[in-house]
Amino acid sequence: MTRNYEVVVIGGGPVGTVALALLGHAGIHAVGIERDVDLWSQARAVHFDGETMRALQGIGIGDQVLARCRPMTNVRMENEAGETLMAQPTGQRGPQAWHDDVMFHQPEVDALLRAEVERLPGVELRLGTTLVGLEQDDRRAHCRVQNADGTSEVLAARWVIGCDGAWSTVRGLLGIPSRAWARMIRGWSSTVVCATAPGSPATWSSSATTRALPCG
Repeated sequence: MTRNYEVVVIGGGPVGTVALALLGHAGIHAVGIERDVDLWSQARAVHFDGETMRALQGIGIGDQVLARCRPMTNVRMENEAGETLMAQPTGQRGPQAWHDDVMFHQPEVDALLRAEVERLPGVELRLGTTLVGLEQDDRRAHCRVQNADGTSEVLAARWVIGCDGAWSTVRGLLGIPSRAWARMIRGWSSTVVCATAPGSPATWSSSATTRALPCG
């Protein structure tokens, strides 16, 4: 079976759901797929900037997201010996009229984004759906997917947006190389404490310290 759309979005994380919501607000017929059925209960991202807040404002949930975030007021980078390499205040508003450094709890923001997608006509996010093949002809791209019940079908669209993270299936299927981030990530260790988020028992401070370690 083949289903036709204008756009297929691969990945139902924050980037994919924002893309899907923007498409819905623009009146574009689109579908998103996400292989996991449930939201991750732990954060994989903790920071975004004013440009991201402006995009969230554009889909009507800027104030709701901000109520669940805390602007950072300071950032400091130190070496192994605890010596400060760089420090600067970060609490100012940027050119987007939002704070440029915002700490957030990803599961809460993910839930808001998915609720916005569910509210919009013409777009949907299909959970438990995995991309297994991707081909294109002169007119459309054809995404072969496996559904949660084990059945397969093809989602055809003029455009495919790959929002499926660091280990992207889209990049792999298209033969697009990626940098070896795993080696680089071993050189960084971060500790972030933020002010108490609404509804959260965790205690935060609005500062962040990042430690630079030798890459090996």
